[in-house]
This record gives sequence, structure tokens and C-alpha cells, in this order.
Amino acid sequence: KNKRALQAEVKLPMKPDTPLLIIISRMDQQKGIDIAIKGLRQCASLDWQAVILGTGDPLLETACRSLEAEFNDRVRALICYDADLSRRMYAAGDMILMPSRYEPCGLAQMIAMNYGCVPLARATGGLIDTIVDDPTLKSSTGFLFEDTSAQAFSEALQRALFTYHQPESWLQIQKRGMLMDFGWEKPAAEYANLYIKLMGGE
Repeated sequence: KNKRALQAEVKLPMKPDTPLLIIISRMDQQKGIDIAIKGLRQCASLDWQAVILGTGDPLLETACRSLEAEFNDRVRALICYDADLSRRMYAAGDMILMPSRYEPCGLAQMIAMNYGCVPLARATGGLIDTIVDDPTLKSSTGFLFEDTSAQAFSEALQRALFTYHQPESWLQIQKRGMLMDFGWEKPAAEYANLYIKLMGGE
């Protein structure tokens, strides 16, 4: 229902079985928006829709608008800040794209998983700390790629799109993400134990 509602809101074709990709981000080189744009072009022959929300670097804003113009039947670039819309996008999206060049923590992937929106992200910083990419899919909560290149992004996206069309596997990835606990209780205990150990305690 959320997906259909967002497709209607942004005037995308109502295709419930087409994977809906979202980007919610500052338009900044750090965030790798240019990597996603190039990677999506490389995957133009595949079935997907994309909604991009954000504002920032004018060159990246223009690149997003150009992507929409090129793929007007399946891309929407919403160049603005809109917290309410971002929540509707988390709830509607099948995947969130986070191709960051570096990411000390990252919140969007954790918010997205809570909504059942599967992250596809670069394996860096807080993203690799919070997303599990298991080749067997048995413990996966998302999809990761190593290189800061459009090719690496597109290969990960192809893998994710293939998995999307395996409904049971995809559902399990969503459920595992929704069950993730990103609270402070566990890391705080680990930190305390490490501190005690370094101070010569038991």
C-alpha cells in the first residue's frame, strides 16, 4: 500500500512488482550520489524505479534532474528537504541506495531496515558495521560492494534485483533487518569490557 501510494504521489507508473529504489541523502561527493547515477544508467536494461530525495551540491542536483529527464518513466528527482516525505519513502521503498565514499556512522540504513527497506551500500565505516551481506543469504540484512565505482555498484544492484525476485529469500532479508537491535546496550557493554581488560582487570 505504501509503495502504491508513493508511486501515485510522485506520478510513477503503478507497478507493484517493479523494485522501487530510494535515495534519501545530502547531495555531496561523500555520499556517492554520482556513483549511483552512473550505476543506474549501467542497469538501464533491468526493471526498476527510483525516487531520489535530497539537496546540496548544485552539480549533483543537476545530475539527478538529468537522470529523471533521461528515464522519465521510472525516475523522480525531488530536490528538496522533506522529512515527512522521507518517512513515506522509507515505508514504500524496496531498497535504499547508499554508495558512500566514506560514512563514519550512517543513520539511513538503520532507519530503512526498521521499515523493511533493504539497504544496498558501500562496504565502509558504519555501513559495513550495521549491514550483513552473506553470499548464502542465510544471515543477510542487505547488500554491500567494495570499490567506489559505478561498475561495483551496478554488480551489487544486479545481485540485489535478482534476489528481489526470490520472494521468500527477500522476505527473510527484510525480517532480519527489522529485527536488528542498534541500541546502545550491547556496544556499551562491549566497550566497558574492553576498557576493564585494557586497565588490567578481569
